[in-house]
Amino acid sequence: MSYFTLKHHQKIVKLAAICFALGNIIFLLLLISKQDFVIGFGILFFCFFILSNAIAMFTILINMLTEPKKMQEHITVLFLLLFNWPIAGLYIYFISTV
Repeated sequence: MSYFTLKHHQKIVKLAAICFALGNIIFLLLLISKQDFVIGFGILFFCFFILSNAIAMFTILINMLTEPKKMQEHITVLFLLLFNWPIAGLYIYFISTV
């Protein structure tokens, strides 16, 4: 984490990693168990995922405006945050077709 000098960026990268890990665990649990409560928990997690990512993106955009000299760091954090979206979309697609 030494690459990310801003504390907000460090927290956002941790958030992205936690969301990625939890999303994978929930998806695997759903594939194994096929229980309704796992689907409900997955929907609840997805709502939290959307809300937390929106707040994180807003934070990154504010940091881009306040500290334009660290643009490479801002873009890297934004990429790491947005990397989870296509994976979440694939998981929803797989769940809806099964």
